[in-house]
Amino acid sequence: AGTSVAVVVMTAFTAAIIQFLVLAGDVVTPTTSLWEGVVRVVPWNFVQFTVPAAVIGGQIASYLAANQILDDKAVERFAAILFGVIGVAFTIKCVTG
Repeated sequence: AGTSVAVVVMTAFTAAIIQFLVLAGDVVTPTTSLWEGVVRVVPWNFVQFTVPAAVIGGQIASYLAANQILDDKAVERFAAILFGVIGVAFTIKCVTG
């Protein structure tokens, strides 16, 4: 499980870096550096809520898992339904504009 987590983390990190560099390349001018462009394109208002939520969520999840408070099948079912709803919402947004 540890290896698969490491692979996912590295893949997500690499994808994020490339995405930020591509976006920064669009806003860089001759008077600004690529690093300044990266700082400008990072959605800081999103980051300020995502990082604490991930840390708190990790603590809650480890507590729930260690004490076996939630059934594994129920969690899997909830995640599947949640991802399905998100997928449908993105599809509707894509189709309707």
